[in-house]
Amino acid sequence: MSPADNTPNFDAMTPEEIMAWMESLAKRQGANEGFITSADLEIAEIDPSSVQIDEPGYVPYGKDPQKWAEEEAARKAAAASRAKPAAPPAQPSRPAVEVPPPQPETPLPAYREEVPVAPSAMSWLESLAVDSGLPNLDLSGLGAEITPVTPAAQVPANPID
Repeated sequence: MSPADNTPNFDAMTPEEIMAWMESLAKRQGANEGFITSADLEIAEIDPSSVQIDEPGYVPYGKDPQKWAEEEAARKAAAASRAKPAAPPAQPSRPAVEVPPPQPETPLPAYREEVPVAPSAMSWLESLAVDSGLPNLDLSGLGAEITPVTPAAQVPANPID
């Protein structure tokens, strides 16, 4: 039986069924207390000799690492001697298409954003009113309400402080 055949579909199981499956494995390994389920599921054993593990550095339990490395080297050499070398790919009969060299790109003009500098907040508001289509908007009454702000003095350099 392959390991894939022995693994249940956890996506279709309820959390209680998953817990019972894990506790059944723990009970088989010798655990006998702390169970919250009956831990009585029948889980088939896997024959350790039927499992093929080809991860680098893996040595089966109970085997000498040097002997295992020698066995693996002999097994790989035997497999390599049985394998036939692959035939080289056939050369194309027609010549490759020549691609013209790329044209040098013309540099883009440097982008400069013109930032209008307003002498005061009132003139900025007036220009904003003109830009939004209200050139006759009277903002003269706002002059007394606008107070000069010195941002460096009121806002700390680090807002967390």
